[in-house]
Amino acid sequence: LQVNCGVNRIVSALLVQRGITTTDEVQAFFNPELSMLHDPFLMKGMDLAVERISEAITKNERILVYGDYDVDGTTAVALLYSFLLQQTSNIGYYIPDRYKEGYGISTTGIDYAEQTGCTLIIALDCGIKSIDKINYAKEKGIDLATISGTGTNGRITKEDVLNSTKSTSPTAGSTQTVSPVSAPISQTSSEAPKVSSS
Repeated sequence: LQVNCGVNRIVSALLVQRGITTTDEVQAFFNPELSMLHDPFLMKGMDLAVERISEAITKNERILVYGDYDVDGTTAVALLYSFLLQQTSNIGYYIPDRYKEGYGISTTGIDYAEQTGCTLIIALDCGIKSIDKINYAKEKGIDLATISGTGTNGRITKEDVLNSTKSTSPTAGSTQTVSPVSAPISQTSSEAPKVSSS
């Protein structure tokens, strides 16, 4: 790899450790294309989540994009929020307070969703095992789509999963699970980000 691809010994060793051993694989790694991405619909429940999100956009429902304060959480929120903002202006985001709320979905975050009129929370890389928070959102009439690479370990039942194909209107308080900062940050429009007061 050092000779054929012009990478130094350390980079070459790192590539090999990751199973990248041919010139073509190195080129694909350093010059990726969208066509190389996996089909997102391979994730269980993705079709239902997309359907529910599309329904929310069409009906101008308020959507809250929710993610943890760590690097993958904030990155996921930034990416999805930026994309959805091109589809609707009726959108906000929430990142929980590291010290008061900790990791994952919090009741404070769900309360914020309710206070700002959200009918759908899209939780990124968190919430898939938070049965109590899922139920709390349901009680408030908020749909919850959790998109995470973490498994459920059998803790979420079929009754917890939103099946938007059974209804032409939002099923308030239902859940769709898709699986394979020092203060809460929120934004309720396309304005500059604000730190929430909760």
